[in-house]
Amino acid sequence: AIFFVVKQDNSLWGWGFSRSGQLRMVRPFDEKTRGYVTPRKLMDRAVSATAINITFALDPDGTLWVWGAGYDERGDGIRKMTLKPHKVLKNVAQFSSSMTHTLALKQDGTLWAWGFNPCGALGTGDTKSHYKPVKIDLTPLGGRKIVRVAPRMTESFLVTDDGSVWNWGKPNNMKPYCMDEPRWVPVKLDTIDNVADIAVGYLHEVYLKKDGSVWVTGYTEGAASTSGGWKGPTKMMDGAAGIAAGEHHSLV
Repeated sequence: AIFFVVKQDNSLWGWGFSRSGQLRMVRPFDEKTRGYVTPRKLMDRAVSATAINITFALDPDGTLWVWGAGYDERGDGIRKMTLKPHKVLKNVAQFSSSMTHTLALKQDGTLWAWGFNPCGALGTGDTKSHYKPVKIDLTPLGGRKIVRVAPRMTESFLVTDDGSVWNWGKPNNMKPYCMDEPRWVPVKLDTIDNVADIAVGYLHEVYLKKDGSVWVTGYTEGAASTSGGWKGPTKMMDGAAGIAAGEHHSLV
């Protein structure tokens, strides 16, 4: 696990495991440290950061930076590990990254994507992977404005200002190898509305509605088949202010 905090002076600090350089150093496993890195300063200024094998950090000026492993979702075109931050994109309002690809919403409302794309998760209309950001055609949204982006392996979600949720890529994460026909462009989901925020796990989605209620969709624990076990939107609670999701758990 990797943890980040932004201090009141806007400095970014991180701790946890850094075997791929996620904390700007490489710490292999050994009996003394167990591979764990204690809190260390990573950048002088940041507003948010996230990491799996790669770390992304957003500067207050809207510049998105990356370091760590040389995987497809980096966005700077470098295919090797780096410990020094590299610039990916300017004028970014928000971003989110999965183990396969990354989405970034720019301050002008445009959506950009990059990374591994076998099932159409980038929204480019094909399966070509991109190692640098490409602009996504938002014509299907009909002029709606994006308020939140949320990718996961081979699939992407977004929420628009009218409370609708859109999805593209592989629509069934229980089936491997893109067995279901991918959605090549953003498609509006008719199962949920009035949404303010979304958080996605490996096999579930958490929605915060504009009225403060929290709803969950996804596969129930122990689903044995690739076709069953899915539950539609289920109300969990009211009075929520924020949501988050890990691969297999949720937070409100």
